[in-house]
Order: sequence, then C-alpha cells, then structure tokens
Amino acid sequence: MRWLLVVLLLGGVAHAQPDPKQRADAAFAAAREHYAAGDYAAAARDFEAAYALDPDPAYLFNIAQAYRFAHDCAAAGRNYQRFLAEVPDAPNREKVIAYLTEMNSCAEQQARPPSLQAPPPPPAPPPAPPPVAPRADHRRAGLLLAAGGAVALGVGVMFHRDVHVLEGYREDLCAGQVPCDWTPERNAQADDYDARGRRASIIAIGAYSAGALAVVGGAALYLRSPREARRVTIAPLHGGGAVASVGISF
Repeated sequence: MRWLLVVLLLGGVAHAQPDPKQRADAAFAAAREHYAAGDYAAAARDFEAAYALDPDPAYLFNIAQAYRFAHDCAAAGRNYQRFLAEVPDAPNREKVIAYLTEMNSCAEQQARPPSLQAPPPPPAPPPAPPPVAPRADHRRAGLLLAAGGAVALGVGVMFHRDVHVLEGYREDLCAGQVPCDWTPERNAQADDYDARGRRASIIAIGAYSAGALAVVGGAALYLRSPREARRVTIAPLHGGGAVASVGISF
C-alpha cells in the first residue's frame, strides 16, 4: 500500500530575490516531477535539498517514501526515524514504525554479500499523485499583520490629537470674553470645529480598534507558528495513500 504526503500551501510574501523558502519550493517542484516520472532517487535528493532550505518535518516523510520506492532501505529507514523524532504523535505512527522496521530489515539484507541476499522485491506500483508543497512560514505574515496594526494605532493617535486641537480652537473663539458674544460667524466656526472633531474622534476610535486587533492577531500568529503550524496530521485514504496537513490553531 502506498502512502503519500499532502500538506497545505499558504502563500508568503514575494521578494525580488528568492529567499530560502522560495528555493525550497523550487526544489520541491523538481522533486514532484522526478517522483511522477518514477525517478525516486532523484526525487529523494530534491526533497532533501528542500528540507535543507526549509526544515519542515513534512519533507522527511517525503524523503523516506522516495528512498523506499528507490529501494535504498538504509536511507529510507533513517528518514522514517527522523520523521518520528520530529512528529512523535503522528496519527499514522504505527504505520511509519512498520515501514521503519521493514526498511531496517531490508537494509540488513542489502548489507549482506550478494550470494546471501534475498531476491529483489517486485517493482513498485505506479505512483499516486505526488505531494503538495508544505505551507509557507506564518511568522512573516504575523509580523506584517502586527506592523499594519502599529500603523493603524499611529493613525488613531494622530486623529486623537486633532480632536484635542479642534477643542482648543473652539474654546479660543471666546477667549477673554465674558460673556461671549456668539455672532453668526462664531457660531458657524464653532459648528465647523464640532463637526471636524466628531469625524476625527470616529476615525481615531476605528483606527485604535483595528490596530489593536491587528497587533494581537499578528502576535498570536507569530508566536504559534513555530510548533503548532508545523504539526503534521496524517490520515489514511481508502484504497491506499494518505493525506497529511499542517494545521494552525487560534
């Protein structure tokens, strides 16, 4: 039964020059092409290159699977072991342990002299659809969201200051006059200050609210990304294969 890994893809921020995550995505795309063509050894090497640039544990499962179908039992076993170390509570842990046991036994067999080796295993069946690239790093998105929130808070401070300035202008209309002579011109000017002050107050409250929410949401996304965003969940599919997802909880 073939097990393949599928993980969610969430977009990152484009850069003029490829960052390590973008280069990892390119290596992953090459691995998918090799995997689909049945060149599992090349696919494993490309998966390893992607993992070196973006150490997501999802790659380790892909590496192990590619080496298993390439009949490199020792390399497959090492990577199943690394995957279990990175994701100790994987839902398919028992199945991966079975793969690991099978690969360790196969590696011992392959290490024997040719005269003592068992016949080679039958060819692998045609591959199922290759895995989808791992999700992008959410820490960058969290930082951008928090930065936007900080800008919104700054806008709120500016309009809050305008409210106080307009209140001062209104009070100065009758500065030094007791009682104040409210001429039509002064009344019109006072009404203008009041209207502008109300608009500035509404904008300030909205900016404060949006900014606070953005800062809190960005901080939560940033802080929860390193471990919870890399949590791999793998579920078997009827008739063979598997689906794995990388989840983010809020």
